[in-house]
Amino acid sequence: MNEGQCMIFNTDWGWMGVVVCDAAVARVALPLGERSQAEARLAGCTQISCEASDQNRELLERIATKLTRYIAGENVRFAERLDFTGLSVFRHDVYVAARQIPYGEVRSYGRLANECGNRSAARAVGQCMATNPFPIIVPCHRVVGSAGHLIGFGSGIEMKRRLLRLEGVETRGDTVAVGPR
Repeated sequence: MNEGQCMIFNTDWGWMGVVVCDAAVARVALPLGERSQAEARLAGCTQISCEASDQNRELLERIATKLTRYIAGENVRFAERLDFTGLSVFRHDVYVAARQIPYGEVRSYGRLANECGNRSAARAVGQCMATNPFPIIVPCHRVVGSAGHLIGFGSGIEMKRRLLRLEGVETRGDTVAVGPR
């Protein structure tokens, strides 16, 4: 990732952050309890300053507003360009496919792998989701195990469950109902 500019902001669930680079979203930090935790999660970015381009400043403000609205329970559409610099073609394809999962729905890792043209790559899809630099915008929380198990979420299963419930997905313990794979 090229050097980006970031914004740290508070939501109903805690401190979040977003990094933009060359007018594209480069990274998102999910809600954390302390501002310093969000800053640490985005270590290496440059805080937004007077030198930030108008284009980057506007994008930072727009994404921060959308993420705040999403955390408040609104169905928000994220259509902004993402910075895929340094990601493999496979990771790019997985993130593009995951981004198409509708609000309030889930897909299995296997189904997502199949949609990316490699039905045997469910574990690789899981690795992509675990290291997703754009959580919520690329809704990795909507990707679950084949039997609906809430597995493989970098910010913990409770955060995954909370995001799914926010979207109206019914969770039963550590599972959700999943459609055909």
